[in-house]
Amino acid sequence: MKFFKFTVILLASISVMCFLGCGTSSDNVGADGERYTEDGVATGETPAIQLVDIGECKNFSTGIPRVSAPSDQDCIEFWYVGGSVLNLRHVNAGFNCCPVVDVDIRVEGDVITIEEIEIEGMCACLCLFDVNYEIQNLAPGVYHLVVIEPYLPTGDPVLEFDMDLTSEPTGRHCVPRSQYPWGF
Repeated sequence: MKFFKFTVILLASISVMCFLGCGTSSDNVGADGERYTEDGVATGETPAIQLVDIGECKNFSTGIPRVSAPSDQDCIEFWYVGGSVLNLRHVNAGFNCCPVVDVDIRVEGDVITIEEIEIEGMCACLCLFDVNYEIQNLAPGVYHLVVIEPYLPTGDPVLEFDMDLTSEPTGRHCVPRSQYPWGF
């Protein structure tokens, strides 16, 4: 009988602790097990990645000073701030003139892969855009960045390079492009 009473008391205690400890929180748990605030910001050390914005179709013939690279270049500009936030700008990313874009960005060890995916293009033309990304909670270190693009011309180099966020927290890497929409 003592064993039965002890078991009932133990089960009741566990139930009360679980009820009190499993209350609601303002944090959400993602599929990766990381907690995120209601604003979508990661609360721990797992990198939180987002597409910030896509600029407008560029017109190089106007000579607008905001153009940061010639039209025959495909570039990544980066700046690392606060010891944890990596900002990336893909300068002259090629897409349909009226794109519907999705992005798959992964941080796997020391490799950052940005796969730009065009879901739908409603126009019969291609255009160059600037695309901004942000990776939060990224530890300082050396990373290899690879950009997978939907219109990479055959024979042109992949936009990829190493960056050391500890010794060089800002930089730019460009590769030449040989075909439309680049160079026009």
